[in-house]
Amino acid sequence: MKKLFEFENIQCKDIDLKDERFKISNETNNKVLEHSISQFGIMTPPLLLKKKGGFCVISGFRRIKASLQHGALQIEACVTDMADEMMCAQIAVMDNSFQRSLSVSEQIRSVTLLSTYFSDPENNNEFFKAVSESLLIPNNKLYIKKLWQASHLSESLMDLVAHERISLEVAVDLSLFDLETQKMFHPFFLEFKISLSKQKEFVLFIREIAAREKLMARAVLEDVSRMVSTHRDLQDKNAIFGMIRNCLYQRRYPEITVAYNKHNDLVSRLKFPDTIKFMVPESFEGSTYQIQFNFKTMTELKQLNKKIEHISNQPEMEMILKRE
Repeated sequence: MKKLFEFENIQCKDIDLKDERFKISNETNNKVLEHSISQFGIMTPPLLLKKKGGFCVISGFRRIKASLQHGALQIEACVTDMADEMMCAQIAVMDNSFQRSLSVSEQIRSVTLLSTYFSDPENNNEFFKAVSESLLIPNNKLYIKKLWQASHLSESLMDLVAHERISLEVAVDLSLFDLETQKMFHPFFLEFKISLSKQKEFVLFIREIAAREKLMARAVLEDVSRMVSTHRDLQDKNAIFGMIRNCLYQRRYPEITVAYNKHNDLVSRLKFPDTIKFMVPESFEGSTYQIQFNFKTMTELKQLNKKIEHISNQPEMEMILKRE
């Protein structure tokens, strides 16, 4: 019985590194690998597929490039001439998964590669099985679907996923936009290093504002871009993002914004001292208000008590509670 792969010594000039149909890795730093190969050679031979005029790489791009850096003219490789490209793709993913734990972006690339061999991948159980077996992960359809959805990202956003600037969850949210709109998100996520929750909130604000105002998401992103340009002189990126978030929040929730402004006006007229903090229900969705105050002596406590009693008798407080 013929073996699937045979060990052969291959001339490096015959390997077509531009043929990246099976490439999974996005790692560009080969220094550690180069040092290892300079000391011990290639420990695990690359996998090559015979093609007209030479070979293409199934797995081992980094190993081959690291060898070339050290002047190698030929390398030992495992070579196959199988005609089943789908099997080659699965082997490529599996071999990379055996070598190391794949990053999220590499898992997305793996799913993208395997999806080309299945019709309607998102609803195809055979696709989920192939991904699970190739990535060496549980057959979790929800997770694999997220990888599949994220595979629709633009190259620029995928690069941010590769550099861990965007999470898988946010990548899925962004994949729902058309490619041109995705490209408009890229400068924002490149400039602002914000938490996962803030990333998700920002994307949600853009989508909901566009729907509420019957605009294209691009129009809302253009407004955001103008806000960033207006405050470009500020050094504090967090301060700029805070301003953008506040503007988007007010635009997304205009009724709540009006209520907050009216409330703040009434509170300012009540002239609470610094030692008393008056808090309203979040987004005015509840009916419970809170008052916090600080004191050190009994005299201070009595004074605060009188102040609170005085404030409670003011018409502004009644207007606040009745939300007039």
